[in-house]
Amino acid sequence: HLYADRDGETRLVCSDSDGCCGHPAVAGLRNNNAVFFAPPASIARGKLSDAGMFGHPNAEFDWCETNFKFSHLVAEPFNSGTSILYVLAGAAAVILHRDLPLPRHLIAQAVILALIGVGSTCFHSTLRYNQQLWDELPMYWLIVSAGVTFFTRGDPAAKKGGGSPSVALLLSAALWTAAVTATILTTERDSRVHTIARGVLTCTFSLLLVYAFTAGARTAREVDDATTKHSASDTPTSATATRLFALSFWSFIIGVLAWIIDILFCSNLQALTLYPNLHSVWHIGSAYGSYGLLVLCAWHHKAIRDEEPAHVEYFGGWFPVIVPAKLRVE
Repeated sequence: HLYADRDGETRLVCSDSDGCCGHPAVAGLRNNNAVFFAPPASIARGKLSDAGMFGHPNAEFDWCETNFKFSHLVAEPFNSGTSILYVLAGAAAVILHRDLPLPRHLIAQAVILALIGVGSTCFHSTLRYNQQLWDELPMYWLIVSAGVTFFTRGDPAAKKGGGSPSVALLLSAALWTAAVTATILTTERDSRVHTIARGVLTCTFSLLLVYAFTAGARTAREVDDATTKHSASDTPTSATATRLFALSFWSFIIGVLAWIIDILFCSNLQALTLYPNLHSVWHIGSAYGSYGLLVLCAWHHKAIRDEEPAHVEYFGGWFPVIVPAKLRVE
């Protein structure tokens, strides 16, 4: 909730019914109330009066980009525009690997990645709470699906075209995700059940994100070992799975750092002649990183499960695409 204190400073406050538990910006607890993400006044400037065609912003978060600066149709045009990168990344993963092709569960993850872009665009365009949920929920679907993929990557039952991960685990993950999603969407924002569900989502998301990066590093090493074994040449190559993972990981890290700087130094950034929208850098980094990890999983599927050699080519020196060895043009 936004409120103005005695000094005229605008602050964002979260009560125990707002779902603070698990939010990364939690600052402290007092009398069953959590006060978090108290941004500089500039980050909330005009938020109480500005309203777009969809109503007053009522989301839990509002970023440094000035609201409705160019039109009442879009609250944050640059954040909205860069959100489309998730849609492009998901589409690119499927289209550029149509000759591979991607297994069904990775196609599903590419679709979810595109849905993140749709939800994020709606959220940054309206800054409404319902749209915020549709920004967050697809992220949760993707991280749960990715966790299952990494966990079952060595399942011998999926060898040689077996395709999808363990059916039992995949079904359990789908039911869990559906339960969390349904609970959040069908309960009132201020209800205790809604708060608990949001807390569960945030906490499990954080754990799965750590696991995804840890398992991703191991996955990259496994692909490199398999590629070396299958390679007919002893010539070293820079297009390794380890390099792909590193590019993806550091893209996320740079994006997170930009996200934090945009929050903590909003007043300083807005005082510049040209405001550098660093939240957009988060969109760029996380979209690229998500695409990279999806490509890594597809490469592992090809090299380990299908036992077929493949390599990665970088278009423009930075955009990875898997090419099966039989399609490689010498």
